[in-house]
Amino acid sequence: MPRPVHFELPVAAIASVEGAGATIVYPKRPIPGVGFSAYFTDTEGNRMGLLETDESAVIE
Repeated sequence: MPRPVHFELPVAAIASVEGAGATIVYPKRPIPGVGFSAYFTDTEGNRMGLLETDESAVIE
């Protein structure tokens, strides 16, 4: 089973994915007490999720 890869989700990185032809499905959003997530679909139709851990994440 593939292991998750952890990295930061700066707005510039999400814009870079979009600039490479991906479609943002859900922009960066908080998961309280866990971190932030974002989902995109790549140019081949594969949907992927990104997670940045940050226990201080809250819904504003």
